[in-house]
Amino acid sequence: MTTELRFECTRCQRCCARPGEVFFSAPEAFLAAAFLEIPLLELIDTYMHRHNEGWRIDVQSDAPCPFLTSQGCAIHPVKPSQCRTYPFWPEIIGEAGAWDAEAEHCPGIGQGPLYDADRIAAITEGEDDTLENLPQS
Repeated sequence: MTTELRFECTRCQRCCARPGEVFFSAPEAFLAAAFLEIPLLELIDTYMHRHNEGWRIDVQSDAPCPFLTSQGCAIHPVKPSQCRTYPFWPEIIGEAGAWDAEAEHCPGIGQGPLYDADRIAAITEGEDDTLENLPQS
């Protein structure tokens, strides 16, 4: 893994529209439901499928994440750790060439502030956050 990487979210929302799965732990699903002010079972029944100890949303090629709105992420303050840690995922930062390949999908990769290895480790372990997720003062 590279010891220093640059990243700054451009709010292009491409990561939210790419096909794949978005995983929610049980606490993350609860927080999303509370934030949206809907019952947890309604959130699960409407958007999610059971996955291990939590849930997942399947994002298809013809539809973005259901929480993506024209104003951005509808659950941004409580979005799941998978979303909070992007693009510092092990498969992106740990495999040769993967960071540069991901930059084809994310214009913020290679831009903005420099994240050192300690900060990246803290982000991936849930002990810190990217600057894009920190409250603005």
